[in-house]
Amino acid sequence: MTLILGSGSPRRREILSILGLDYRVVTADADERSELTDPGARVESIAAAKCAAVRDRLVREGMDPADRDTLILTADTLVTIDGIFLGKPLDGDDAARMLARLAGRTHTVASGICLSLGGKTVTAHECTEVCFAPMTAEEIAAYVATGESFGKAGAYAVQGH
Repeated sequence: MTLILGSGSPRRREILSILGLDYRVVTADADERSELTDPGARVESIAAAKCAAVRDRLVREGMDPADRDTLILTADTLVTIDGIFLGKPLDGDDAARMLARLAGRTHTVASGICLSLGGKTVTAHECTEVCFAPMTAEEIAAYVATGESFGKAGAYAVQGH
C-alpha cells in the first residue's frame, strides 16, 4: 500500500516516521476558507478539501487515487478562542497578538483528518481544551523569536519550546 501524506507539515511527517510508516508527501493548493462556524466541522471540511486537491494532483500526474492500494491522509488544525478562529500567523506581530490573546486562558484546538482509500473518503475530528500559562510580553517576544510560531495554528507548538 502507498500512503500519501497531503501535508507539508514537519510535525505530521515526524509522527508518521515515529510510527515507522513509509509514505510519500504530495501537497496541493486547497482553498482553506470555510464559512462553517463549528470548529470540528470546519477542520473536517478543510481536511476534505485538501484531500480532494491531492487527489486532483495525483490524477494530473497520471496516478489513479481510487486505486485500493493508495491511502491519502490530510489534516487541518485550528485554534479557537472567544469565538475567533486563529490560523497560522502572517508575521511576528500577528503571532505575538495571538499568543497575547491565549496567555493565561483556556482555548480550543480542533484537529481534523481526512482519509481516502479506493474512492471512499472519511473525515473525523477531535477538539481539545488547552490551558495556557500567563506570559509576559518579553516571554511572548522570546518565543516568537524562536521562529516556532510560524506555520502553526494559534502561533505555537505544544510539543516545542
